[in-house]
Amino acid sequence: MSVRVTQTMLNRNMLSNLNRSYQVLDKYQNQLSTGKKLNKPSDDPVSVYQAMAHRSNVVEIEQYKRNAKDGLSWIEVTDEALDQVTNVLHRVRELVVLASNGTNEDTSMGAIKAEIEQLRDHVGEIANTTIGDKYIFSGTDTKERPYGENGFSIDDDAGEIEWEVGQQSMIKVSVNGSNIFSGLLGGSGEGMFDEILNDLENGNPGNWLGEIDEQLDTVLTERASVGANMNRMELVLSRLDQVEITTKKLLSKTEDADIAETITELITQENVHRAALSAGARIIQPSLVDFLR
Repeated sequence: MSVRVTQTMLNRNMLSNLNRSYQVLDKYQNQLSTGKKLNKPSDDPVSVYQAMAHRSNVVEIEQYKRNAKDGLSWIEVTDEALDQVTNVLHRVRELVVLASNGTNEDTSMGAIKAEIEQLRDHVGEIANTTIGDKYIFSGTDTKERPYGENGFSIDDDAGEIEWEVGQQSMIKVSVNGSNIFSGLLGGSGEGMFDEILNDLENGNPGNWLGEIDEQLDTVLTERASVGANMNRMELVLSRLDQVEITTKKLLSKTEDADIAETITELITQENVHRAALSAGARIIQPSLVDFLR
């Protein structure tokens, strides 16, 4: 038995089809307006979940990169400071050798002493090197100035500073300031500089050449460690750059709209919509047809 089709049924079906057509047009217009094919979870729940995971990874990688760059700056400042200490020790060694030849006049010895005093003060300034408002040779107690009137002094358990540059990946950026400066500037007593100056008064500074060489070896050992950490930090930064590019590609592939494809779909849907309007105009009452025209 055939079902009787009424004018009301035709009108209702036409409106229903037009409504679906509008929804499709709205979908493609949103994709073109935002550049994204995923604008709400219902668009594609699985893809939305994947996009959220990729976006979270990108944010995480960007933070690791900021950490690595901060850590690299810390290491570079440390390396520059140790390079200056090395240069000072070489100069002190030259002065000690010069003072040991036994032919210097009092004025020359006075000049050598004055220069070593200045070099000692310069090393003290290096010991108090900061990055931002943090003292880099104070271990984890970065707010405390390590060198003052009582020489170089930091807590025995100063700790190490490490930067997180990946999941369960930490890189040390600090060096043990005591290893470098306590012997030079004195921890609880006089340091090498003061003792050399005292021996200059007695005319016998040559005994300090061996100690200067040992201090140079200590600084060079620390610089080797700093250099290794710097290389690793640079490698980590390079790897994070590559991982960031790959993750962003995956994110783009998951959520970005294919503009050419979307425009084609929109034009096709516009044609379908016009056809639906045209068909509706033929079946509804003339008064509504006039409205549609």
